[in-house]
Amino acid sequence: MTEGFKRPVPNGDGGNFLKFIKDELAPFIEREYRADPSKRILVGHSYGGLFGLLALFEAPDLFNTLIIGSPTMSYGNRFMFQCEEAFAKEHKQLPAKVYLYVGELEEDIKVTTMTDTIRLAAILQGRKYEGFSLVKHVFLDQNHCEVAAPGFQWGLKYALKK
Repeated sequence: MTEGFKRPVPNGDGGNFLKFIKDELAPFIEREYRADPSKRILVGHSYGGLFGLLALFEAPDLFNTLIIGSPTMSYGNRFMFQCEEAFAKEHKQLPAKVYLYVGELEEDIKVTTMTDTIRLAAILQGRKYEGFSLVKHVFLDQNHCEVAAPGFQWGLKYALKK
């Protein structure tokens, strides 16, 4: 059971999915195709963005660039802020490029995706991790669904820029 809830909370089992990507999927792709392990990119939006943050803190050297959009930081009582804090206590390096985006319209009384995303960006920038770079982008006049397409496009331009 997840702490704070009276019954089991379904989740995507991100830890095992990350292990699968690291131990099985990435080696398969790199063995069968012309793929460069030093240029791995992960793209995730919403809960996929939350998974991107899990990957950033649990396997920081697995991906060169992470495109993280509108992460659902409210999940688990904002558990990802605790993960980042625990990571910061143990690490001074974070060898990754992150393109973090959110839509301006992802904010109301109950939904604080924009505030949480900007707060996370400020925390990450303030840590001054060695080897880390962050681009944060707030897309004006975009809601949670609308922002995915431009976020992916701009994030990939950032990731693939020479």
